[in-house]
Amino acid sequence: AADISLKEMVFAYSSFINQGQAVRSVGITRIEDKDGNVLFVHKPSPPGKAVFSNETSLTMIHMLKEVVDSGTARSLHSVYHLKTELGGKTGTTQNNADGWFIGFSPNIVAGCWVGAENPSVHFRNTRLGQGAHTALPVFARFMQNLENNSQHKVLTSGTFPLLPAHLVKEFDCPDFSMKNPRLNFIEKLFMRDAKADSIRDIKREDRKLKREEKKSERKKEGIRHGLRKLFDRKKKKPEGDSIH
Repeated sequence: AADISLKEMVFAYSSFINQGQAVRSVGITRIEDKDGNVLFVHKPSPPGKAVFSNETSLTMIHMLKEVVDSGTARSLHSVYHLKTELGGKTGTTQNNADGWFIGFSPNIVAGCWVGAENPSVHFRNTRLGQGAHTALPVFARFMQNLENNSQHKVLTSGTFPLLPAHLVKEFDCPDFSMKNPRLNFIEKLFMRDAKADSIRDIKREDRKLKREEKKSERKKEGIRHGLRKLFDRKKKKPEGDSIH
């Protein structure tokens, strides 16, 4: 995995809820003196050129919302009981060195990274080190604090825009399998008499075909070798003595 900072990740994800336009973070938005006089207010930069279309933005929101509704981040609702409409993505790097979670509502993007400066420091296994168990709980507690504070209601309210009909149609499809398209993901994963997935199935068939070809070639070679030995014995066999 490439090295990237949490700030860069949050910046990238901000484009999903801004119709393809990323929003750069700023450290100071407002300065007041001791009497409450406003000395400085940050003025947002004018919108730049979108890096992808609004359709791509809606598609990504829908996909990442599924991660929270029924995927690796479903504990945000089932365990932490967040009521905010959310999308997001868990992440785990090699050897469980880094745990990630980047999440967003219609009005806020937030992220968490759990790890060490040196990637040689890592968790023992994925059960402990995956982003769903390391970074996601930090994000969840942060969102709980927002939900419990009425001053931040604007950040936890609102809903994502609906998908247009033509995009809904594209998402309305079963889990795909070339061999048995009627099987859903759970059936493909746990049914002993069902083949796991199309790619693995094709590779298995290729290996079987190669084994059969090698077996056939060895058989042909054995026949050729046997015939050569037979002819060699006939050539070397001495002629018998004549009987008078």
